[in-house]
Amino acid sequence: DDAKCMRFWLADQTATPGTYQEGYGYCAAKASDFTKPVVFKNLLPLLKFTVPASLDGRITKITVEGNNGEKVAGNMICDYTGDTPVVKVFSEFKDEYSYKGGNKSVSLKLDAGMAAGEYYLAIAPKTYTKGLKVTVTYKDSKTSTRSSSSSVELRSGVIYNMGNVGAENYSGHGI
Repeated sequence: DDAKCMRFWLADQTATPGTYQEGYGYCAAKASDFTKPVVFKNLLPLLKFTVPASLDGRITKITVEGNNGEKVAGNMICDYTGDTPVVKVFSEFKDEYSYKGGNKSVSLKLDAGMAAGEYYLAIAPKTYTKGLKVTVTYKDSKTSTRSSSSSVELRSGVIYNMGNVGAENYSGHGI
């Protein structure tokens, strides 16, 4: 139809081995007529984390936040009036939108513990000017944190490999 924007919610996600949580693969397509193929575009970047065999079942949560207080999730809006979709946390669009919501962190969670393997976290696309911070929470409630101060741009439709997580062997070159 003639909609110019669409809204959706991005929140904490259940860790699902080998993929992202069902329902967080937001895509949009735009067509002036249906005689041509309709091409859907992924709206969010994904961060890929690997839980190593040495931590099989020991990690219950992986949390990501921007080091400059950026909103990484929450009430999102996709403006597809141009040639490509523009996705932001709703409060970051023009002043005519008064909603001030947004989350400064987003997590992958699995209370039973994540099995060794790869996991994906959907996050808001934007430039994180002072980098990202990743906090890993273990079953015993201890945490380990790794951070980067370098600016990083996360683009819609791209998967960023964050490497292995864990206190001793974290190799998060992606942040």
